[in-house]
Amino acid sequence: MFGLDLDILHKIVNDIGTEVKKGARFGPGKEYHEILARCGCQFRSVDSRHYADYFGWAIWFYEDDSFPVLQCFWPDKEGKYPWEPGCSEFVISAQPFLFE
Repeated sequence: MFGLDLDILHKIVNDIGTEVKKGARFGPGKEYHEILARCGCQFRSVDSRHYADYFGWAIWFYEDDSFPVLQCFWPDKEGKYPWEPGCSEFVISAQPFLFE
């Protein structure tokens, strides 16, 4: 997840992790409304060519890069995601597309 205040990002990522520990499963292409307080969010599968740039500790921990990663995206005030026409330029620039 990118583009939000660091304290907020930490809380969201930790909340997602807590839900996963409880058995929740998240997948690409579906909108989830229970994660963020004021809007939905969507996940996309991260392309493995981005792993070295962003997931070095995980690669070290797992001793390879054969694990799946999901990137969480948040929409603009109109509910449009960065890949949708008409999305706010700020929202687009704040969230790199690691799924491409």
